[in-house]
Amino acid sequence: MPKPPEPRGATRHRIEACPEGVRAALGAIMAELAAGGLAEGARRDAEIVLAEVLTNIARHAYGGAGGPVRLALGFGRDGAAVCSVIDWGRPMPGGALPSALMPDPHHRPEGGFGWPLIRLLSAGVGYDRLGRRNRLRLRLRTA
Repeated sequence: MPKPPEPRGATRHRIEACPEGVRAALGAIMAELAAGGLAEGARRDAEIVLAEVLTNIARHAYGGAGGPVRLALGFGRDGAAVCSVIDWGRPMPGGALPSALMPDPHHRPEGGFGWPLIRLLSAGVGYDRLGRRNRLRLRLRTA
């Protein structure tokens, strides 16, 4: 899957990585995606992707203690939404994105479905660690 570019002419969101902060941010971002003309089905997928990403940051990067997240959202010439998410939490294990393979629900009754869903519902995902920051780049589907 190709790495999406950085969003240009993007709006910026400052988010606190906690349940309340994630909910508030998702409401604002979904309104922005609707105003940008993203189709309803694509917005639903984007909401799942961004909810998973922000919740993973809160739970895993910050260990539930909260912390700042910066999200930039822009639209490409083709109408696709491009998103960059930065946090200052722990890096991804092994310095890379988790597996895209869906776990067997019979052997893993809880968890493990987030990253496969993020990858399935996105048109592109990229990750890098820049000094003490994690940067995730997403290209959201248009249909």
